[in-house]
Amino acid sequence: MRKMKLLSSNQTKERRTFRFSMEGYQDCNALEVSIYYDKGGYNWYNGNTNRRGYWVSFQPCSVSEHMVTQIPTDGVKKFLLEVGRQSQKKFDEAVKLVSKQTIENIVEYKQFPLNDEDIAFILQTIQED
Repeated sequence: MRKMKLLSSNQTKERRTFRFSMEGYQDCNALEVSIYYDKGGYNWYNGNTNRRGYWVSFQPCSVSEHMVTQIPTDGVKKFLLEVGRQSQKKFDEAVKLVSKQTIENIVEYKQFPLNDEDIAFILQTIQED
């Protein structure tokens, strides 16, 4: 049985990103999970208005030695917490709002090849960092 691995992680003031190994989803070998702050406003890509606050996104990608390739339409994001302005306290609160159910819903919706052990590993990694 395969075991999911954390390939990399990165944190800035506005974003916390984790890249996990993932096999069996199209040509992708990794899953990038980000929790981030968005100022909100008009989205020129889809014509909708984004809410101001914290989001979680799941983006399958292909990672090679010197390059990461993503297909923008393959990802999915979910709104976590509406805020008037960003702060570390609210960011920490948003991280805690990522639940097992949230991840399971996204995995089912996008049909990512992840099992319960993978979902638990993602959740644990996100919340302990």
